[in-house]
Amino acid sequence: MTTYRELGAVGAGTYGTVSKCLDMTNGQVVAVKKLRNTMNGRRGASYHRYCEMMVREICLLRALNDDHVVSMIETFRHNGHVHMVFPLMRYNLYRHLELNGGSLTVDDTKECIYQVLKGLNYIHGQNVVHRDIKPENILLSANGVIKICDFGVSRMFCSDRTLDLSIEMGTVWYQAPEMLMESTKYDATVDIWSVGILITELISKMPLVAEDTIISQLYGITKILGSDNCDLTVVDEYLRKHGFSLNLEANHAPLSQSYIVSKTAMALRKVYAWWPGYLMEIITYCLQFNPNNRKNAAQLLEMKFFTAGTFLLRFNKELKIMLDNDNARYQ
Repeated sequence: MTTYRELGAVGAGTYGTVSKCLDMTNGQVVAVKKLRNTMNGRRGASYHRYCEMMVREICLLRALNDDHVVSMIETFRHNGHVHMVFPLMRYNLYRHLELNGGSLTVDDTKECIYQVLKGLNYIHGQNVVHRDIKPENILLSANGVIKICDFGVSRMFCSDRTLDLSIEMGTVWYQAPEMLMESTKYDATVDIWSVGILITELISKMPLVAEDTIISQLYGITKILGSDNCDLTVVDEYLRKHGFSLNLEANHAPLSQSYIVSKTAMALRKVYAWWPGYLMEIITYCLQFNPNNRKNAAQLLEMKFFTAGTFLLRFNKELKIMLDNDNARYQ
């Protein structure tokens, strides 16, 4: 690794370590991710799955190009390890929350989610579903620009959901109900659910539900959102197999989409009573059990949470300056 001189450790995880390094060719400080060449000292099935994730992430990062997606400078192999080089970010959103007492104001949340949705709108437009949107996978650049990262579990998807996707991806707290119920027929709407959960965490310090297991997570979500949802009949059948029940009435009948959306809004209002109406509206359309009832990223960006008042006029000017400063820094 003669091109890069290590300056210090940034962090370590299941799949490797990240170091702060100096690029000796241009004097730029970068982040170098060194990927493990074994899993638990072995090269069995888990290692081969890890290799698939690594290759998939590298291929996707080479193809994706957006202001709100982390950019990969290059990859190289050294001493049997694959290394990925990125512009050095300030820290991730999880660390940002820690430094701000565990939560953000509604206005700061709006600026953050606006950028996350812009990034997802681009990613989904490339027929890619991220599958692991959470604070740890959202970075802040030196100038405060939001960048979505960690595409190891991301996949291409079909808009008609005809392509089978794997289950048990992502982090349980942020997984959509259809993923928790082991469906393989899903699409980019699972990321929209994660955005809704992310909003609840940014403002209230905790996700809507934060359980240890898939079943208890699903049960907790359904108990909060209520049983006035036609999709819960299927959920109840799934939960019964694992010793849980929603105790739905025998005459539980399908309900209209507008009724379901309004009942979801009422259920969420009981949890977040003080939140302003435009904020409640956007999380209501993110946290719909039926993925067909969720709005996509482009539609969410057009909601009054962002369009009311002077937010877009002000923040888009600020964002352009932040992006210009980033581009000058990372050239």
